[in-house]
Amino acid sequence: LSATIQEKTALKEEKGTEIMERKTRQEQLAKTLEETKVRLAKERSEYEALTADLEKAISSLETAIAALDSSKPTAAASFLSFKHDLKQQLKESVALAEVMGLAKSAKVKQVSALLQGKVDPDDANYKFKSQGIIDVLNDLLTDFNKEKRDVDTEWGKTETSENDLISDTEAR
Repeated sequence: LSATIQEKTALKEEKGTEIMERKTRQEQLAKTLEETKVRLAKERSEYEALTADLEKAISSLETAIAALDSSKPTAAASFLSFKHDLKQQLKESVALAEVMGLAKSAKVKQVSALLQGKVDPDDANYKFKSQGIIDVLNDLLTDFNKEKRDVDTEWGKTETSENDLISDTEAR
């Protein structure tokens, strides 16, 4: 009888230890799950902000290119008299391109100078060349579209990875 009691006491202690280990493991998994969900939410927020910036830049460039294309005979006057909001959007697009390292050429700096209104279009050094400006804007548009695709691809991988981690953690 005392041997049975000792066996049952040892078994009870073993089960108690096992329960404590499981509880500790469950707490660790819950912490990992919460950290992963918080990280995913932060990364989603960053992705959405970057995507919004890229989409705005793409839209602004497309609008500017269309406006310049439609007014080529009077492009110099048209470019300098763009609506204020379009000029502001283009300034932001060019600034974003510079920050992202997409604006590398001197032509982009000329576009930036024209947007800031610091250039006299009648000055021989800065004679307006509408096709050159359109080409620069098209190059930026191509770069922004590529960057957007790359960001979307990376986000897809990140989201899948994080969701897999969440699913695996919840399954344990």
